[in-house]
Amino acid sequence: MLTIKAHKPIEPVSLEIFGHVKNAAEALRIPYFVLGAKAIDLWLHNVYGLGSHRPTLDTDFSVAVESWQQFTELKNRLIAAGGFKHSRTVHRLTYNENVPIDLVPFGGIETPRGSVVWPPDNEQVMDVTGFQDINATAQEIQLAASGLTVRVATIPGLMLSKLFAWSDRRETKDAWDIGTLLHDYKDILNVARLHQDLDLLKSAGYDWGLVGSALLGLDVAALSSSETMKALRKLLQKDAEKDRLITRLATGIKWAGDEPLSAAEKLFNSFLSGLFKPR
Repeated sequence: MLTIKAHKPIEPVSLEIFGHVKNAAEALRIPYFVLGAKAIDLWLHNVYGLGSHRPTLDTDFSVAVESWQQFTELKNRLIAAGGFKHSRTVHRLTYNENVPIDLVPFGGIETPRGSVVWPPDNEQVMDVTGFQDINATAQEIQLAASGLTVRVATIPGLMLSKLFAWSDRRETKDAWDIGTLLHDYKDILNVARLHQDLDLLKSAGYDWGLVGSALLGLDVAALSSSETMKALRKLLQKDAEKDRLITRLATGIKWAGDEPLSAAEKLFNSFLSGLFKPR
């Protein structure tokens, strides 16, 4: 099982949140996983020891529920555990008065498949395409010496969720998260994986960043169902959509060498080459 590095400990308040959500979800037999910026930081900073990406106490959990009643039962169980309170947003709780906890449902409440329409007014729609795939590949990470573990979306799973989140809401933070995953994936892969595909090495000009981003594309494709891949093609083969994302990516990373826009474009196109590589 993967564990965090001893010199990169999790904040005590986050450990409390992870423990409460894990216990409540498991008591109700609700599959869950951590996603969002907190999950990215868990992988890159706490597990692999890289610099902290976007430090935050805010935590997003995705939960596979069969009904809105079951979703409400989960929230109520957390509130009964202490420390959690309702907020004005149906999918959000607060912990210790000021730490936002988002519970993003998928599964039986999707209408149509891949979309969640929030009650009670049914006006807000969230794209949860690929969440079934992400849930199937989420991994357990041991967070503390106490043995506390939590299920976390893998980095390819996080990349998948961020691509649809970007399309859904066009938030700069999602683009920056995508840029970080593209930029840092090379740093978590072992040397054998980076050298495995000689054709890829040559086509990337032995640029490890491009190799890593292409491998991330391959890994996203590997976890995605045919339905998810179809949605990704529809999203990412639109030139206007791709250009808009690349422009935003260029503002979020300290690019070395190339001009930022050019560097972001190369990295993203390398990712697409792996994602849509014929199989």
